[in-house]
Amino acid sequence: MVSVGFRGSKLADLADSIILYRMRVLAIIATYNEERFIGGCLEHLFANGVDVYLCDNQSTDRTVEIASRHLGAGLRGIEQLPRDGTFRWRQILRRKEALAAELDADWYIHLDADEILLPPRSGQTLREAFAEAEVGGYNAVELAEFTFVPTREDPDHDHPDFRRTMRWYYPFSPSALHLVRGWQRQPRVDLASTGGHNVRFPDLRLSPALPVAPLSRPQPGACAAEVRAKGLRPGRGSRRLARLAGQDFRRRRRAAVADRAASCGHRRRSRSLLAANHP
Repeated sequence: MVSVGFRGSKLADLADSIILYRMRVLAIIATYNEERFIGGCLEHLFANGVDVYLCDNQSTDRTVEIASRHLGAGLRGIEQLPRDGTFRWRQILRRKEALAAELDADWYIHLDADEILLPPRSGQTLREAFAEAEVGGYNAVELAEFTFVPTREDPDHDHPDFRRTMRWYYPFSPSALHLVRGWQRQPRVDLASTGGHNVRFPDLRLSPALPVAPLSRPQPGACAAEVRAKGLRPGRGSRRLARLAGQDFRRRRRAAVADRAASCGHRRRSRSLLAANHP
């Protein structure tokens, strides 16, 4: 006997193809002096079928100059947010909320320039991953965070090829819902009340079907040794494994936090406290 489900039928494949064909994903990124990362960030998102809108907080370096090269080729626009000498994160998040209601897209991502977001499977684009979530009936996606760090054995990653050389990381997931930062178009969303960690809106349906993918992102500098990376969050079964792994890594995370100040003094943690990413 052969059982045929909708998702496995030709009709389902056609429906999925139509959704993917029309899918528009937009990352809303706020920047301040991100000239190290903005070029690579934009190129990575464009290659994954994601457009970008940039909110620059009056950078004093070449961030806007570098980003401007992509206007009309994936970068939809650049606007300047006033800076009065104080970093006003809540105001930036409120502006992102407004932009998510004004700018035309099917899915939105709240992202930083120094973060690298990867799809859950090799050979898949971010655009395809969000289309998969929509086909499944979901309207929000959680991200899994991994912190990539220099080590005592390999301390130097302040170069353009850092994504290849910076391989040592630990998972960072302090709560069950740590980063819900991708969502389907809504009349209104709330980012500010959670400090940008989790988007909120009525009838939120979180995708449980996207496995985690380790990635890498560095922030060079003596007092910026820590690096984060983000991938789409795993499903319920996988999330349990991720939480269990998090318990196993709890000692490592405590050691990493305790070592944070020491990292600013050029001390690096050992590989023995970390896991290896094999690209």
